[in-house]
Amino acid sequence: MTGSDDFIVDLLLMRGAVTEEQVSEAQEQAQTAGTGTIEVLQELGYVSEEQLLMLLSAEYGMDTFDLSEYKIMPEVIESIPAEIARRYQVVPVMKSGSTLIVALADPTNLETLDSLRYILKRDVDGVIAPPRQIMSILNQNYGTIEDSVESFLEDVTEGTIDIGEHTATQLADGETDEDDDTPIIRLVSLIIMEAYRTRSSDIHLEPMEKRFRVRYRIDGVLQEVESPPKYLQNNIISRLKIMARMDISEHRVPQDGRISITAMGRTIDLRVNCLPTTHGESIVMRILDKSSIQLGIPELGFFDDDQQLIEHIIGLPDGVFLVTGPTGSGKTTSLYAFLNALNVPSRKIITAEDPVEYELSGINQVMVDKGLGFTFAKALRAMLRQAPNIIMVGE
Repeated sequence: MTGSDDFIVDLLLMRGAVTEEQVSEAQEQAQTAGTGTIEVLQELGYVSEEQLLMLLSAEYGMDTFDLSEYKIMPEVIESIPAEIARRYQVVPVMKSGSTLIVALADPTNLETLDSLRYILKRDVDGVIAPPRQIMSILNQNYGTIEDSVESFLEDVTEGTIDIGEHTATQLADGETDEDDDTPIIRLVSLIIMEAYRTRSSDIHLEPMEKRFRVRYRIDGVLQEVESPPKYLQNNIISRLKIMARMDISEHRVPQDGRISITAMGRTIDLRVNCLPTTHGESIVMRILDKSSIQLGIPELGFFDDDQQLIEHIIGLPDGVFLVTGPTGSGKTTSLYAFLNALNVPSRKIITAEDPVEYELSGINQVMVDKGLGFTFAKALRAMLRQAPNIIMVGE
């Protein structure tokens, strides 16, 4: 529940379940350990799991549900695809007429049930269950990345693995990396493939003081997954820097790169950024799935009235359409879908982007380069002299 920690902490304070001093102590420890405040409050014994469940149950009007002794029927499990269950961290527990009852750990995410109703095309109601029970059921019935990670790590000997200088040299010279079955290479590939399979927009690999945290951003929300051991941190980072054609000997300045891989029959590009931090280099990879830009407006998932409004707006002869939202919310995908709908031979379309993430046929795309002094302002002035019908300015 780390995404809603602040709200839950406020509820605990309002109900007198914890004190300001206890919260301050937990926040300090959470910042050091890279965990959530609620998790630390539980570890310190200031609040119990039962208290949290009762608090959330009262706040959201949902029943609590104990999954530990409950057997879920196979036909109920099959009512939610594995990908959807993992993405929303829910478990189907029973059917009541035409309504599906699901257990969720975080009722503060108000969009979960609405999203499930839309995706599953049926009525969905929620009950609250402990996070550890939900994860156990997910792992038991759907399998998870942790199973594969553990099997890979069995191949890793104790201590640090030396990836070998010859590997870095071969890749830097443009030769093919044929040694793709070593544990580190397979583990890195697994992390990327699992992120793509769960439709994540970003992969975050973050060095903490005592652990190496891996998180996926799914539907705009960061979700932590089972993390590799801390002693593999440098090897994983080195492998990713090699794949992104970065300088693996440079650890003091930020670096940018790109990775192109084939997954599930599709070519996926990853935009990679490496940032030096106190406990090592933090890497964030933005997943750029080229198939996502081929979507039409109907495939974006808008409600009918919203879709009609959007089609009306982009059909107007002039005006400004402002698209905003948090990271991973689908701004770029939506904008490209709009451009695809508007892209006809009778219109000249120019975009200014930093960087150009996807190449669109029939559209003039301009990449801003601040290092050369080619800013958005200069690009916009130059674009206007090209007599365009439509301009898209990226963030």
